[in-house]
Amino acid sequence: MTAADLDRDNGPALDGRPVRQLVQSIRTGELDLSEIPVPVPASTEVLVATTRSVVSPGTERAVNNLARASLLRKARARPDLDRQVITKARTEGLRRTTGAVRSRLDDIMPLGYSGAGVAVEVGEHVEGIRPGMRVATGGAGHGDYQ
Repeated sequence: MTAADLDRDNGPALDGRPVRQLVQSIRTGELDLSEIPVPVPASTEVLVATTRSVVSPGTERAVNNLARASLLRKARARPDLDRQVITKARTEGLRRTTGAVRSRLDDIMPLGYSGAGVAVEVGEHVEGIRPGMRVATGGAGHGDYQ
């Protein structure tokens, strides 16, 4: 994003074009740069056009290694989720649990969790931030807009 992309009063213009988001397949670990619709912030959220993002080799490598791991290795790496699967199987049955696990493995995971950018839209209950302000972001699962 360049200075020309910024509207001094409202931050980056939202023109309805999809944004790009780096995602990873939970099942295979394959990476893809996907186009997604611009997210709509809830009343307590801020939509941020990311201009800078941190790449943490240790964290990104760990996420990538887990995504590429076998189902057994994934279960061993996340015993908390393993327990949830066992509990679900006991309460809802094996067939329903297997379907839920397969569905989750077919999901994609947005990558990126720390960056900086410009506030584009601000939820009605957010105080102290207005469109056009430069902000820092943190948390999991972010793409070009957070």
